[in-house]
Formats: sequence, structure tokens, C-alpha cells
Amino acid sequence: MTSYADRDLLSRIKLKPTDQFDSKKLQRAEDRLRDYLVKQDYLGARAIFHRGAYDPKTNTLPLQLEVVAGLRVRVVVTGAKIPKRELKRRVPVLKKAP
Repeated sequence: MTSYADRDLLSRIKLKPTDQFDSKKLQRAEDRLRDYLVKQDYLGARAIFHRGAYDPKTNTLPLQLEVVAGLRVRVVVTGAKIPKRELKRRVPVLKKAP
């Protein structure tokens, strides 16, 4: 669950219902949405496509997108100036998930 409207999240994945997909394209869509949420300070964000059963008659595969934003976390450093790149390197929670 997130505080974002479904249409806002779906626009971030940049896929249309009529598009043809492969695993890589779906993974990039998940990553794109997760990266967006992380930039909005939802560091534990998850976006996962769940695949349904393939229907050979219509040649379609239903997909369900599960999005969990988690808690909003903001890391603030006071008393020193640290570039964003250095901060991401030194604070493990800010690193991109594999």
C-alpha cells in the first residue's frame, strides 16, 4: 500500500496493457517504480509483478502489480557537508537493492 494513486504508480512503470512483455521489461518496470519511491524517501519500497495463468485462447497473461512503499525515511547529516554519493556509499540503507 502506498499514499500514491494507482494511476500515478502505473504511469511510472511506463507499460501499457497492450504492450508485449518479457522478463527483462517487467524487471525494468519494477526497478523504475522502486527507484522512484526510494527517491521519495521510501527506502524500503518494493514493487513486484505477480503473474497469473496464461490463456492460450486470448494469448494473454494477467499481471498484478504489488507495491509496498514502507515507512518514509529521511537521512539528514548535520555538522558536516557530505556529498550525496559519499553518503550513499557510507550509509548501507541508502544503497540500491540488488
